[in-house]
Amino acid sequence: MSVKLALTLAEPYRVISRYDSAINLPPEPAIGPRPDRKDGESDDEFRARAEAWAAPLREWGKPLRVARETGDYKPILKDGEQPTIFVLRQITATEWTAIDSALARVDGSRAAMLLLARIGVLRLEGDAPTAANLAPEVDAAFPELGKIQPPRFVDLFTGTERILLELAEVIVDRRHTPPN
Repeated sequence: MSVKLALTLAEPYRVISRYDSAINLPPEPAIGPRPDRKDGESDDEFRARAEAWAAPLREWGKPLRVARETGDYKPILKDGEQPTIFVLRQITATEWTAIDSALARVDGSRAAMLLLARIGVLRLEGDAPTAANLAPEVDAAFPELGKIQPPRFVDLFTGTERILLELAEVIVDRRHTPPN
């Protein structure tokens, strides 16, 4: 068995939010609330029912997952529209140690996710106002993280914080993705 190692630091990667108006996806399927285990239901029965419940959502999200994995968003972009592209940095294992320490001091999962977005976003490209590209700075509350997006970066997304929460999910997912 061979082990794959990240021999070089990964290049920044680009993400387009599923909420971007330039993304051409059908409406998210209405699958209802997550199922609860029924009395007397076995682990296998419950797992099968839960997987069947989630299948339409997984299928709906497949084109976006493929675009993010390949970096090719063309198949899901509306013709003639320019998306906002978030350029994210690949966070190393060493950096995750400092991030985990900082996140342990944050009150609440929403605040932690917004901090992750501030850590991961390097800049915006595409259909983004120049003023949205803020200079990274050291946050006095988290000096061990080095330069990150300033707190006012989150304010740019007032009313659309779900975009930053989505980016944080992408960042966390990349943490667990093995190197190519």
